[in-house]
Amino acid sequence: MSDGMLKGLSKPTMIGTVLQVGMILLGKVSPMVGQNFAIGGTSIAAITGVLASMMGKPAGMGGAAGGGAVAAGVSALIGTLVSMATGQTGMDTIAIGTGSSVVAGALGGIVGQLLGGKKG
Repeated sequence: MSDGMLKGLSKPTMIGTVLQVGMILLGKVSPMVGQNFAIGGTSIAAITGVLASMMGKPAGMGGAAGGGAVAAGVSALIGTLVSMATGQTGMDTIAIGTGSSVVAGALGGIVGQLLGGKKG
């Protein structure tokens, strides 16, 4: 990944992190949200991947998928750690939640590229 692409990932990663942490905090007061962390977190990851592709400058589909995976994975990992710190999920969620978010982010990155993401 180029330096330009990494710089382009900071904003979508921050947006994804805010959305992930917001969902976790909302889940603390709303059981319905808390019961749907898997669906919500994976959806946020896919959106983060689209944003990474649209806001960054990926070099083709591979770059878009990679950027989406990184942005979504980082934001999901932070969200998962917050979830664990607040006692809502266990240690097993790190691998499952982050892994599924990396895949969703990669797919989102490809979708973002197809929708007209910035070209490197």
